[in-house]
Amino acid sequence: MRRFSLLLIALFSLTAWPVNVSAHSEADLNIAGYINPYASSGIHIAQQVGTNDPLFNQETDLSQTHVTDAWGLTTGSPVTIAVLDTGVDLTQEDLQNRLWTNIGEIPGNGIDDDHNGFIDDIHGYNVMDHTTNIADANGHGTGISSIIAATANNNKGLAGINWSAKIMVVRALDSAGGGSFENVVAGIHYAVDNGARIINMSFGSNEDVPALHDAINYAISKDVLVVAAVGNSGANSIFYPAAYSGVLAVGSVGSTNHISSFSNYGTGVDLVAPGEAVPIADLGSNKYSSGYGTSFSTAIVTGIASLILGRLPSMSAQDLGQTLIKTADTIDGNSSSIFFGAGLVDAMKALSYQPVVATALATSSKTSARANGVDTITISAAASLNGQSATGIHIHATISGRNNIVNGTQVISGSQSVDLGTTDATGHLSFALASTLAESKTITFSGDTGVQLSAQTTVTFTPVAGTLYQASWVSQSPYPSLGIGQSQTVNLTLKNTGQVAWLGAGADINNGEIKLGTDRTRDRSTTFYDSATWFSANRAATLTQAVVLPGQTGTFSFVLKASSPGQYREYFRPVVEGVAWLNDLGIYWDITVGGTTNPAPPQTGADTNPADYAAALVTTPQTVTLSPGQSTFVSIGFQNVGSATWQAATSSDSLGAVKLGTADPQDRASLFHSFSWLSTNRVIGSGVAVAPQVTTTLGFTITAPTKTGTYTEDFRLVAEHLTWFGPVARITIKVQ
Repeated sequence: MRRFSLLLIALFSLTAWPVNVSAHSEADLNIAGYINPYASSGIHIAQQVGTNDPLFNQETDLSQTHVTDAWGLTTGSPVTIAVLDTGVDLTQEDLQNRLWTNIGEIPGNGIDDDHNGFIDDIHGYNVMDHTTNIADANGHGTGISSIIAATANNNKGLAGINWSAKIMVVRALDSAGGGSFENVVAGIHYAVDNGARIINMSFGSNEDVPALHDAINYAISKDVLVVAAVGNSGANSIFYPAAYSGVLAVGSVGSTNHISSFSNYGTGVDLVAPGEAVPIADLGSNKYSSGYGTSFSTAIVTGIASLILGRLPSMSAQDLGQTLIKTADTIDGNSSSIFFGAGLVDAMKALSYQPVVATALATSSKTSARANGVDTITISAAASLNGQSATGIHIHATISGRNNIVNGTQVISGSQSVDLGTTDATGHLSFALASTLAESKTITFSGDTGVQLSAQTTVTFTPVAGTLYQASWVSQSPYPSLGIGQSQTVNLTLKNTGQVAWLGAGADINNGEIKLGTDRTRDRSTTFYDSATWFSANRAATLTQAVVLPGQTGTFSFVLKASSPGQYREYFRPVVEGVAWLNDLGIYWDITVGGTTNPAPPQTGADTNPADYAAALVTTPQTVTLSPGQSTFVSIGFQNVGSATWQAATSSDSLGAVKLGTADPQDRASLFHSFSWLSTNRVIGSGVAVAPQVTTTLGFTITAPTKTGTYTEDFRLVAEHLTWFGPVARITIKVQ
């Protein structure tokens, strides 16, 4: 499991001011803040208006962000908020009644009653240890939860922002305030899948990890608001996950609205909240402390967001986040957005915010057109506000179906949203729509965030008769001469002489995108495949243009990478994926690859005479049966019956290194390649030198594709850049 420094965006210390936590420790992610405990005897303050909690007067953050004013509208509702953190002290007097309860689970029976994959997860789950032990051994998670939801008017401690919120405890960080990306990812999925509307993440890392980004996108796709801290390094750098698009990134200010010395800043800060001397619950039944860090600023924003969501439960996560941003109080005339974003979060303004409500009418110039990518239908929206033309209303549109061409230049597929700009002085906005797929399409208009507007119309694209896809040759790059390991970019320009537009990037990759494929034979895997730039071993490139209409020219640009010496003639031909191959134009490059010019480094001790390599098949697996996506371990036994010693593969490009490769055709990209393979067509090397007459067994993992059926996978030994040798070993695989 990968571990790195998760900057728990609350600095834990007994010192008087923030300490720098930017240095990595053993954890992936860390909290961001520190805590100063109040005296053990507690501080009793006279009752304040609205709450009798002893520490209420110390909660100046509530008045600074106008939460106390907002309580005149609502004190909250039981919104489920996931706090991914160090857990919660279950004995804390202010939090015992504020925990989310999984009503589908029966406590303590050792059964996963609600079939969510977790046993007895009554108030949340410990994704680190895979247990229900969610008790806090650090204090950070307890403090965060208390800011959001501490019980109010109970004559104890402090008052949380949302008096009725339910905290789903997801313990993803350890007692030191650190954790791993893997645990945080698991925690996000748990929170989303079990009904959290908001996820509070008062921690972060300066490392961008794809798995974390994917988990954040999963939460956003499920309409969950993610609120995260920007970090406590005092640097122009926003930590992840706050830096990800769609996450509400929160910085810290003091009581006078000056940026906190510890708060990170930079492009991407959305807003700020108080993060200095924030009263919080601490470990122990009646212990309270003062927290410093963007951790606590984040919790304040989360609490305010939950007030809004409790009042408007159908509000989307995106609109919720934008409402907080749009209603923030500007600081320094909003001239320092890298420090403050939109400004200081304002609970009263956010709760009172009324979005612009506009009406719209969607129309089309005609109901149908030919699906050739050329014939267009003009789609229009007319927006009005209080009976008057609505000028300057930002309009978006989603278009159902695939391969939709907007204004002749932009390709939209899969109901993607397209930004159409703003309405004109008459409240109108129009765009031209074409498509290369025959189908009905529904166009739905919507306003920008904060503008409630919706309109819809449907049009149909009809089939086209005749020769749809046709090309003529215009030009191509000269034939290259390469040394082994060298690469060269080549270009091909063709003219669209058919009746249908060619679509490049943005089209449905399985039904309509045009690519340059290998030919003679079609879909042939080529040794000039460049894994860094090609789509696959038989698809070199797509158009550099998004749309090429009939009569226009389009260009394919791709890399040829040499791996073996010799003379080659490499054929290519355009193909519209899932539709048709274009006419054969005899497009090829004659390629000379020299064996001495920039040669691949020889494997130490390798015999470079191809005739010295030979092998006999000793064992091969029988038929293997797998489920889609399932992996299994197989092995093939070979005997070295040649005179060359097979050298272990220490480098993927070493001359003479012996590996097991895909065959029939050779260098074929296998559907069954697994993460442990050297590449999609190189399975494994022996790992040790194999002398003549010695037998070796090559064991490796295969992973089944998602499509069921019976497959045969052929493998053969190869001495890199020298020769293929030995018999073909065939494995039959049933995927069912």
